Amino acid sequence: EVCSINKTNFNLDTGKFSFIDKYGSEQEATCPENSLFWIRVYLAKRFDDCPSLFVSGRGRLLPSSSKGYIRTKIKPLNLPKKCAHHIIRKTCGTNLLLDTDIKSVQEFLRHKDPKTTMKHYTAITASQTREATAKNYTNNYVFSPA
Repeated sequence: EVCSINKTNFNLDTGKFSFIDKYGSEQEATCPENSLFWIRVYLAKRFDDCPSLFVSGRGRLLPSSSKGYIRTKIKPLNLPKKCAHHIIRKTCGTNLLLDTDIKSVQEFLRHKDPKTTMKHYTAITASQTREATAKNYTNNYVFSPA
């Protein structure tokens, strides 16, 4: 989706931008302030006439190019598990769920159905489940015979 953003669709003052989603629909979003700063820096160093917000050496950045770029940056880290671009997205979504409600994460990840977010982005451990249960469901109930 990020590969479909054009410079003309990105407001550098407000951080609002539009893009084409994976279903072919135009969507709007707002860029976080810290990312907006770096996009401004990036665009200030560009002197080409390519309409794309993000470019490669040959023009518009293609999804396959962005995946390859991420692979080249991840490889030197020698991570114990195979890590691809979608793992980064999944990690981000899962971490957001630790402090954010499911509806906000669903919108951030652009899922049409919250069940998708719940199914693929709620990777919690057994110890996290025990901690949440202990925190929220203490045994403070007193039962008396009727």
